[in-house]
Amino acid sequence: MRELEQHTVFLREHIMLPEGIALAGETICEGWVVLQSGDAPWLDKTIRGRGWNSNVLTRMYWRSGYANHAQDAIRRATQLALRKVNKRFNAAEIGHVVVAKHLWFYFARVGIFYRYIQESPFLGSSDELSTPPVSMTFEARHEHT
Repeated sequence: MRELEQHTVFLREHIMLPEGIALAGETICEGWVVLQSGDAPWLDKTIRGRGWNSNVLTRMYWRSGYANHAQDAIRRATQLALRKVNKRFNAAEIGHVVVAKHLWFYFARVGIFYRYIQESPFLGSSDELSTPPVSMTFEARHEHT
């Protein structure tokens, strides 16, 4: 299996991709496949070259894992992170990896970016896009922060 590192891409098992793109991958956990060749910049270029869009959320979601080998610890942390990806996102990318050795085991923290690959340039369903914006006062916006 491919070593997991920064910019490694994961796709949902039954992801819809542009015509003419066939990607090879291996299952990493239930519902997710790790892209065997290429990384996030390559996938973005390929997707956009076909007229589709590949959006990345800027917030990173962290999970941790430990094991006897560094790659196994990274893999465990990645699996935990992928299980938390919202169903509306059909891809993910490793944004950051930190590994530390403690006595006889490795501890890894993995940061995952959620991704969405689609034909439309808008993130969200047509129902969400047609909902009129709700006006808020300045005070109401800052009550929740």
